[in-house]
Amino acid sequence: MISTDVLWGGQLQSVCFDPTTHNASFRILVLTDGLEVLYELTCVKVSEFRFENAIPEPWSYAEVTEVSTVPLSNGILRLQMMLWSEDCLIQCSCKAIDLHVCSGVGT
Repeated sequence: MISTDVLWGGQLQSVCFDPTTHNASFRILVLTDGLEVLYELTCVKVSEFRFENAIPEPWSYAEVTEVSTVPLSNGILRLQMMLWSEDCLIQCSCKAIDLHVCSGVGT
């Protein structure tokens, strides 16, 4: 299973769900050692996608406070991404998760 720890503290730039492939992708910009790195996290063959938000104020950006993956007993992985606090959560159940670097910004 991949580690998503590198994404903690990043800024969620975009969320894209492709209904034909059932893939969801998240682009997250992370500042590492003074360099901005853009990551893409892809959930493959999504069976469930959920966004919950109980934070009433508008945001100027979306901080990825925590990201984790949990294997379920039926071979499904559950991605959980907290934005700011436990009051805002993205959950995605899928067959596989891929994480790769899109670009190093400012390199």
